[in-house]
Amino acid sequence: MGTTVRGLEVGTGSTTAIAAIDAFTAGLARIDPGVEVVLEAAEREPDVAALQLCAAMLFLYGQTAEAHAEAGAHLAAASALEATMTERERATLVALARWHDGEFLVAAEVFEALLRRWPRDLLALKAVEFLYYVMGQQHMGARFLALVEEVAPANPGDADVLAAWAFAAELTGRTDRAIELAEESLQIEPHTPWAQHALAHALIVRGDPPEAIDRLRSFVPVWETSGRVVWCHNAWHLAVALLDRLDVAGANDVLRSQVWGVQPDTPGEQIDAISYLWRVEMAGEVVDDALWSEVADHVEARATECVFPFLSAHHGYALARAGRTDALATLRAAVQARTERGDGEAVRVWQTVGVPVVEAAIAHGAGDRAGAAALLDPAMPDMTAVGGSDAQDDLFRQAYLTGLVAAGRRDDARTYLHTMTAWKVASPLDERFRELVER
Repeated sequence: MGTTVRGLEVGTGSTTAIAAIDAFTAGLARIDPGVEVVLEAAEREPDVAALQLCAAMLFLYGQTAEAHAEAGAHLAAASALEATMTERERATLVALARWHDGEFLVAAEVFEALLRRWPRDLLALKAVEFLYYVMGQQHMGARFLALVEEVAPANPGDADVLAAWAFAAELTGRTDRAIELAEESLQIEPHTPWAQHALAHALIVRGDPPEAIDRLRSFVPVWETSGRVVWCHNAWHLAVALLDRLDVAGANDVLRSQVWGVQPDTPGEQIDAISYLWRVEMAGEVVDDALWSEVADHVEARATECVFPFLSAHHGYALARAGRTDALATLRAAVQARTERGDGEAVRVWQTVGVPVVEAAIAHGAGDRAGAAALLDPAMPDMTAVGGSDAQDDLFRQAYLTGLVAAGRRDDARTYLHTMTAWKVASPLDERFRELVER
């Protein structure tokens, strides 16, 4: 039967290998430092299939060409060990291989089926949660919530499952329930930055009041001892909350001290910085051209990757804003190639929604906000399928609104602003947008 650990049933492996998988599972769920332990273990014990699978999963989270190649190498090593695998390991191999091939929906379906059979597989839950991010967490929100509610009874008192449940509840508009679940998670384990992340999302609905910002600030010591990706992203939420209050100086301070410049070559840090700076400009504030140039210096290497449209749209804005004409041409060629490669849902999204959102981002970054609105007109109903969360996709909603204003389409802008804000308490930034529309 193999040895069961929290994340994966191990067909073969020493106690050291099992301990490494346990540590990897806990670190991945909590987004803590030290997940690299599984890479060292896979090198020490290359014949343990579960270690190769975990190593492949870690690299698939990387969202870069280099990480994709490393993931492929570990998947090849795992495939060679298939005869030693348990049924659960084989299912994990199939899911990870589909993920590696860019067949995100198929990969999610395999993980979902796996979880319905083994509902305590935390690695599978975190993997499918990330795949929902790639496919659009708000777009996949109802599916995410249904899955978590199905597996939750098998995981009573698990802070990490509660954090995922809280996030799924928030994505589907169940704000009070999201807060309740996040608080329960934090009562069990205060060092659960993903529960704090769910709270940051929920507090947007309440207009990011000052007491919400104080609460987020109180979490900073936890974030600083967590993995860089969640430290950066949760700090981004704090910066966006401060911007929501029009405390631009405070938000910029968070950008400089917590978000940008620690690991500027990583996709997460780049996306958070671009998203924040783009929002600052749409709020009517000034961003120094030198800062955009600095960000673009690190983004240029990502122009060919086209992992999913959400990332490429951010890249397009930054490169256009910094005037990187050659890199934009490279990006556009890569996007076009991606729409012609393979089949399935991912390609459909690129063709119908991804390309117009990327082109709109480029237009917006180049100063053609009216042109961006025209490009977004047909894409907005399905925009959330490009990837990202609801809070992250607010970026494209704001881009559409400011584009409508720039195009002189005041009636459309009024209608859309109502759509953007009817579900939440209006923040000072919302009021500034209202003034922009009515000006």
